[in-house]
Amino acid sequence: MRAGADGPARKLAEGAVHGAAAGALVGGLAQIGPQGLLLGSLTGWWGPLGLLAGGALLGAATGMWAGWHGRID
Repeated sequence: MRAGADGPARKLAEGAVHGAAAGALVGGLAQIGPQGLLLGSLTGWWGPLGLLAGGALLGAATGMWAGWHGRID
């Protein structure tokens, strides 16, 4: 991004990207167990793809919240 573009939209976008990446990693690691069921149910997809997508979705939402509330600089 260009210098000086420190508005709320940038923080939301950064939070979404960082959160989605971290969430997909967690989803990939959670192949079994209750967290796997939660992540799969977020997207309705089951199996590894559902866990990755669910983790990315949950991570993006969390990252956007963190960006909006100033937790990401």
